[in-house]
Amino acid sequence: MVNPYDPQFPASPHYFGGRKKMLESAQERIDKACVLRQSGGVLVHGFRGVGKSSLIDKIVDMADSAQPGVTSRVFVLKRALSKTTSDSELYQMITESLLEDIAKKQSLAGHLEKIKEQVKVVGIPGVLELQIDESWKQKTPYFRWRSVLDKLKGAQFVLVAIDDADYLSPEAIRELKTIVEDKKEVPVLLVVSGGTDFEARLVNDFSPIRIFSGASFNLSSFVLEETKEVLENPIRDQPDVSWTTGAIYRLQEITKGYPFLVQCLAKASYRQGQPIDEQRVNASIDASLENGKSWLDNKLKLASDQDLISFYKIGRSNRTSFRSADLSKMGVPAPYVGRLVTLKVIKPVSRGHYDLIEAPMIAYYHVLKRHLSIGD
Repeated sequence: MVNPYDPQFPASPHYFGGRKKMLESAQERIDKACVLRQSGGVLVHGFRGVGKSSLIDKIVDMADSAQPGVTSRVFVLKRALSKTTSDSELYQMITESLLEDIAKKQSLAGHLEKIKEQVKVVGIPGVLELQIDESWKQKTPYFRWRSVLDKLKGAQFVLVAIDDADYLSPEAIRELKTIVEDKKEVPVLLVVSGGTDFEARLVNDFSPIRIFSGASFNLSSFVLEETKEVLENPIRDQPDVSWTTGAIYRLQEITKGYPFLVQCLAKASYRQGQPIDEQRVNASIDASLENGKSWLDNKLKLASDQDLISFYKIGRSNRTSFRSADLSKMGVPAPYVGRLVTLKVIKPVSRGHYDLIEAPMIAYYHVLKRHLSIGD
């Protein structure tokens, strides 16, 4: 068997675990699109490595499953951004992705048409009655997007998933509201992921936050039950492999439930055809650090041991905003508040108030690597 745990890629929707409240909210949005023909949005945000891409992929899979099989009239497009994207580029990107999905369904429909004599019932997906000529190509990207939606026949809904939306320009962020709220026959579900400050950008600067009302989630570490699901789901078809209760507790203790680290330690602990116990988890810590090395090793490389211990204590508070007095109660010495600002772990937002801007996982990683004693 191939090792089912891999921190370098989003978790397979088939193995997905945890985040039940978020999945319930996403399912509610999908149901409203199917039954009430209502558009809507889902926003997930948080630090890197907290599982945003995995959650996006799971919601995409749920949308695909809303009307399964070859008769599906659900159109799903997902794009992960890696560079600054303007509003025109956004519309061009999602239009091209929608046309690609339509082409796939039409190709399948054409194939089924040829063999329909061999089956009792064949459902043909909706078709696009659109003349894509030179005049159409000269229209604005927004016009082309709307023209495809307006002429898409028989669609149940269109899901647009944008991962790493931090790369959207201010103008493109404003268009998120337009994509959802434009009056049209076909409902559009918008699923977006971003970093820790992405929700604040929506609230403070661009005002499309209301499209995510009731479905905006700040992802944090897994609780123990979620970690248990994440560990057990990928091996449910492997009867000879199991996690003991002690192993699950120990892995949670070591990783603090941080999804990326959970995958790193799970990958290092896994052995085909063997149960995984607490002793095995303890023996795999060094190997798990190697699994995360390519990303985490260069983060805060110049930080002192006390810098990392201070950062660790802040991360364990499960808070992202705090005052100087809060930091003192956490056991962060006053001189190290300034050190953490210099290291860009926290940033001052007003006099005596700070926001956490770096992933706590980085502190957890380096504390393990340096074998530091926290004393709490």
